[in-house]
Amino acid sequence: MLSRQPQIKPGHDSGVVRLSATAVQFILTSMVIFLLLAVPSVLTAQGPPAPPPAAPVGLTCEGSGPLVADVAMNWTNTEVYDQIAVRRDAILLTIISGTATSYLDVDSPASFHVYSVHGMRVGAGGSVEGGGSSCTIQLFPPPLEPDLLPPGPLHQMPVILPGNLFDFVADLDAAILLGKALFWDMQAGTDGVQSCATCHYHAGADHRKTQQLNGGPDGIFDIAPLNSMVSAQDFPFHKLSNPENANSGVISTSNDVFGSEGILATDFVSIIEGSDQESTTPHALPGFTVTNSDGSSAQIRSTTGRNAPSVINAIHYVEAFWDGRASFWFNGRDNWGARNPDATVLKVQPDGSVAETSVLIDYAALASQAVGPIVSTGEMSAHGRDLFQVGKKLLALEPLAKQQVHANDSVLGPYRDNVDGRGLTTTYSDMISAAFVDAWHISDQLFDSTGAPLLDAGGLPRTGIPANIDEYTMKEANFSLFWGLAIMLYESTLRSDDSPFDRFRRAQLDATDPLGDIDAMTPEQMQGMAVMTQANCMFCHTTSLFSSATSSKISTVLEQEFSAVEGLLERMPMADFQLSIYDGGFYNLGVTLTAEDIGRGGTDPFGHGL
Repeated sequence: MLSRQPQIKPGHDSGVVRLSATAVQFILTSMVIFLLLAVPSVLTAQGPPAPPPAAPVGLTCEGSGPLVADVAMNWTNTEVYDQIAVRRDAILLTIISGTATSYLDVDSPASFHVYSVHGMRVGAGGSVEGGGSSCTIQLFPPPLEPDLLPPGPLHQMPVILPGNLFDFVADLDAAILLGKALFWDMQAGTDGVQSCATCHYHAGADHRKTQQLNGGPDGIFDIAPLNSMVSAQDFPFHKLSNPENANSGVISTSNDVFGSEGILATDFVSIIEGSDQESTTPHALPGFTVTNSDGSSAQIRSTTGRNAPSVINAIHYVEAFWDGRASFWFNGRDNWGARNPDATVLKVQPDGSVAETSVLIDYAALASQAVGPIVSTGEMSAHGRDLFQVGKKLLALEPLAKQQVHANDSVLGPYRDNVDGRGLTTTYSDMISAAFVDAWHISDQLFDSTGAPLLDAGGLPRTGIPANIDEYTMKEANFSLFWGLAIMLYESTLRSDDSPFDRFRRAQLDATDPLGDIDAMTPEQMQGMAVMTQANCMFCHTTSLFSSATSSKISTVLEQEFSAVEGLLERMPMADFQLSIYDGGFYNLGVTLTAEDIGRGGTDPFGHGL
């Protein structure tokens, strides 16, 4: 509590001794003379600092148990010290006697620790600390529960969709319908053949065997020539005399990549409105030309430098692509999320005008991923084509017009064209209108290829029907937004939640579950599951996907205040007992030499690390 000080009023005796101005001046002068005379003697007394002592040696660290523990430190002094400094992780714990050769750190927290002891010499000039001897120890936390349990069945794992999704999507089912049509439609590719499903047809992955090789960093095909079919005998590409011994002799090695066959390289000229074909010119692609039997040469489809992974369960992951370049945030235009400061989409304002608007949609890595291959020159697109042009092309075509739609398809079946079974009875324009909030497509204004409004002679925005293929409606100009979100929402329905593990765990957790089966797993599989739980594998391979790179791991952690970072980046001890920054979503497993595919260590087009 603060006390009130008495107020001293002029003219009243407060008991304070008052000095004359002359007395004050005399006292100050005397103090200055004393200090000037004393300083040289003080400086002379200090002298030069003492040299640092030699470091102690042989420091060891031992915990009283593998869990949270007292850590006993022992060492040998190499000379007589005045004091010894004890540090944990470079932070001073205490200063002890210079003759001590042991110290007990009581209740050390569970973590990876680096301890050190440093001899100190105390002289007239102050303390001088010498070099240190260090040791490392890893202390584990006690189990979160008596027995570490395997995760629950996949159907219990939440599908986390963007928090602001319904600022964009008006009807979830309509968006899924649109996304499935776009994903499977061959007309989306420049050649009218290549679709997303071309590389994700088999259980969401690519299982093709012909023309799947890429020459790798050196561009030389070692495994087989272009346009060849690979066989099981071609694998692995790095063959050892003893596959179970990484140090055994190397029989053969190659930096070839088993990728995914893409599109024939061409340069984009223009779309041909009303046609699934596009006007293109040849684009020479070194390394993808074969010689025919008559001596002539022919260019063949290119092959990607990485194989297309499965889209099944992909909705659960924080970022996408093998190097994570498909951002957690979708900016409506490309895969770079917030990294691209210039990404904008068009939005109708309350007064009816249309303005460029920056958007960031969270938990949308699959939307970011979807807008990549459609304009990739190695996968689906001619060089120079963009999503404005893809939108203009597809909005003029019957959805899936070249493909049979099964009458029993759970999504597309009700819209199947029953005349010949090909295509749908709706249009892409109508599907966009049904799926998305009006503000993203309702205007009849026209735009150029950059999204800027077209103006009439009076400087007012032009409206109506585009006069040529270089003018775009709002739906065409915002097609990247619709393409990304719709395909993401379709892929959110692709979940493999009926595996033997899922059926077994259903039965374990609820004996009355009709989809459960206590005999679904084999004895060997049961043994493997036990090993994973007992060997602490589950600390990292969490969740029903046995992965920490999932959205639910980011959203639900033990310490909510760390939910933004846990599972993304963590400081963890590695096999060499050194601390490293650990990426919760991407890990270098040593399958490919780091220098040959830098992956997560690469940079984006804006000069930032991935």
